[in-house]
Amino acid sequence: RNDWLEVELNSSANYTRSRNDLQPQSDLDTWSYAYGVNTTLTLPWGTQIATDLGMNSRRGYSDASMNTNELIWNAQIAQSFLQGKPLTISLQFYDILHQQSNFSRQISAMARTDNEYNAITSYAMLHLIYRINLFGTREARQGMRGGMGMGMGFGGPMPGGGNNRGGGNRGGGNRGNQLIQFGGSCNSIGGTLAPILLGYLIGGNVETASVSDAAPAMIIAMAIFLLAFVIIFFTNIPEPHMETAEEKAARLAGTQPKDPHSPLSFRHFVFGALAIFFYVGVEVGIPNMANLYMSGNPAVGAAIAGTIVGLYWLMMMFGRLIGGAIGGKVSSKTMLAVVSLVGICLLLGVMFLPETSVISFKGVDLPVSMVLMVCCGLCTSVMWGSIFNLAAEGLGKYTPAASGIFMALVCGGGIVPFLQGLVADGIGYIGSYVVTIACLLYILWYALFGSKNVNTDIKVD
Repeated sequence: RNDWLEVELNSSANYTRSRNDLQPQSDLDTWSYAYGVNTTLTLPWGTQIATDLGMNSRRGYSDASMNTNELIWNAQIAQSFLQGKPLTISLQFYDILHQQSNFSRQISAMARTDNEYNAITSYAMLHLIYRINLFGTREARQGMRGGMGMGMGFGGPMPGGGNNRGGGNRGGGNRGNQLIQFGGSCNSIGGTLAPILLGYLIGGNVETASVSDAAPAMIIAMAIFLLAFVIIFFTNIPEPHMETAEEKAARLAGTQPKDPHSPLSFRHFVFGALAIFFYVGVEVGIPNMANLYMSGNPAVGAAIAGTIVGLYWLMMMFGRLIGGAIGGKVSSKTMLAVVSLVGICLLLGVMFLPETSVISFKGVDLPVSMVLMVCCGLCTSVMWGSIFNLAAEGLGKYTPAASGIFMALVCGGGIVPFLQGLVADGIGYIGSYVVTIACLLYILWYALFGSKNVNTDIKVD
């Protein structure tokens, strides 16, 4: 055992001796024993991978069906986020080899008892854990013990300077992009679960679905909003520069000189803001159009369509975790250029693969093109952080205002899919991806050429 690797061996044995004086042929000498290994690997960026493998065996029963071996393998991957690692997301897999039985038998000298349990033995669970520190840091707790009264605190500032989804006052560099990707993976969890949940609530028939079918999901959404309000209200998130009383008085009196520049004075930021506009449209348009395409196919249905779309958002989560892991070594420019080019190739495959190319998924013939659509999630996952980093680089004091412009241009998530829908009315759902490809071509151009800061003469201090 050391700081990054822990290995544990375990074993147990149980011996039972049963004797029957009236029926000696019913005498039993049975053994039940188990042995296995547990391993935990802790990586330096807050990732923990754990697995356990164990063998459960029984011997000595007169019935051969009871002398069994069950090899049980469980695994878990967990990632911690934010300063102090209060937020943990873990994905756990149970009985990966499908060996655990839901049938048990107890045999004694007097009777035999069979039990069968209605249980799912092989499954996966996704956990979202947020540790709330009601008593602040160690120093704060020591102060409380000193009789200075009770205080409440929740950690420190968010990484990345509190601007938008990350990045500092001069752009975040590779480190800023890395933090954005890790934070964005949390966003992808909701995007993964929502379409799957709604798809199964509605069922396979869209025509007979009603709003009441989605009522449980709406209740869950309200609970999430309430939890978000509580966390944000009690978390100390630093604000960007706010106007002081002296600055406000000077502005009202007309004595404060007007800054001749703004974020829009930087060419690379203007092009980056447009890239964000197109990116959000791409991120939303790809799964939305695929959902309409699959839901309209009677052989697929809304439930399967929701699952496939959920896998797209799951790929975004994995992509952001991967982007966070390599973001400290790979530049935002390189990352954005590569994923844009790969995304274009995948969408060309979606458009030109024949619909007769299918694979079996849960008993449904699913077009291979939709598998390529799911893979697009790996590409779109890291685009936001890369574009923000490139566009905010060198803005200095203009970064807070630039963040506001960025958030306003998220409206591309409504405008671009609307335009794509108009195109779909004319040439079909799959053909409408030509709009998405055009947006990705612009993002590729921005990564290669438009992201260069040519306004370095403007003072940003």
